[in-house]
Amino acid sequence: MKMIFGGIYYRKNYRTESLNNQQYGYYIPVIVQDKEGKKHYRMVDTYMVQNPCWCDKSMEKRLWYLEQANCGKTSSKIFYDCNNYYYYNIKNLESDELSESEWELIGDLHDYRLIDDNEANEYLDEDLIRFCPLWNEDYYRWGSGCSGANYVKKTAKKDGYRYYRNALDNYSFGFTSDWSLNELEKKCKEALATMTFDYGYKKKVKNTLKQIRKYRKLSKEYDKFCKELNMKG
Repeated sequence: MKMIFGGIYYRKNYRTESLNNQQYGYYIPVIVQDKEGKKHYRMVDTYMVQNPCWCDKSMEKRLWYLEQANCGKTSSKIFYDCNNYYYYNIKNLESDELSESEWELIGDLHDYRLIDDNEANEYLDEDLIRFCPLWNEDYYRWGSGCSGANYVKKTAKKDGYRYYRNALDNYSFGFTSDWSLNELEKKCKEALATMTFDYGYKKKVKNTLKQIRKYRKLSKEYDKFCKELNMKG
């Protein structure tokens, strides 16, 4: 199969030495030119790719960055193509043809859009590329030590139940505020109106709305009771 520049690849059946931690397991294709102008094809683990240190790391910039690898225009310092014998996770190739027995295309990022961790929880796994770093320490999370951005297919639709579960995680808080209650109610109604559910999940969403209404009713009765106590006092 032909290299796709913008594609993210997995290297099959590949194991490195236990002491070598210079890897993410995600590979991108790179073309570099020598001084004579001859092209050389490489598959590079994204751990080897230098962080561009941009303030704007939008999807457009990310695709531009990968396309530079195709043109051979990006400097050797960025893609670490100089002295690559220092690194295990660079595969030199004779052409832009990839062996299907060695390489698996995870996805072409031209067909994806960039999303945050929270929104990624609302899609099916088969529509996602999760925690995929395009360069060293891309989207590094200091709390967990995890790197990599999340991408979802442009054609993907949110999964109804995951959308609902994510709303519960984000807005329930034990129903401690009117704001969180309103947000949860809005998300549940949106899920019922626009999404499909299986295995009785729609019943769970409807039950949540029922519990919200019940909570509001009891809350009003409690407020009324407190006011009456104050009046008597």
